[in-house]
Amino acid sequence: FDSFNEAKNLYILNLSDNCLFKLDPNWFMNLLNLNQLDLSLNLLTEFSTNHMIYFRNTTVLKKLHLNHNQISSLDCKVFNHLPHLEYLN
Repeated sequence: FDSFNEAKNLYILNLSDNCLFKLDPNWFMNLLNLNQLDLSLNLLTEFSTNHMIYFRNTTVLKKLHLNHNQISSLDCKVFNHLPHLEYLN
């Protein structure tokens, strides 16, 4: 996933169905124009406010797919750093 570091103009990223069980904070650091992120159909078990630091530079993110993971709960503040988020699944 190091190839994402140079993908500053990446608009859509589909990481669905990859058996991901955790996220790396560096994956999304330079994705300044990321508009849609699909993390569905993975093995993620949590998505907390600690994970939102991973998305600190993806401020234009509008669509986030987290469905079909193993996430049992979400903190109500988890999406505060995504002011343009319009769609959450």
